[in-house]
Amino acid sequence: MHEVAARSLTDHTPLGEPRQQPYSPRLRAFSYLENARGEYFEQPRP
Repeated sequence: MHEVAARSLTDHTPLGEPRQQPYSPRLRAFSYLENARGEYFEQPRP
C-alpha cells in the first residue's frame, strides 16, 4: 500500500529503499502531508 502511494515521489529512488531526505527541492511545486512514519506524500492541488 505504502509503496504504491509513495511511487509518485520516489520516481528517482528504487522502491522499498528509504529516502535520505523527507523533502526534495525538485518537488517544490507540490504540497505534502506527513504521515506517522515521517514520510511525505504528494497531495495534488485542487
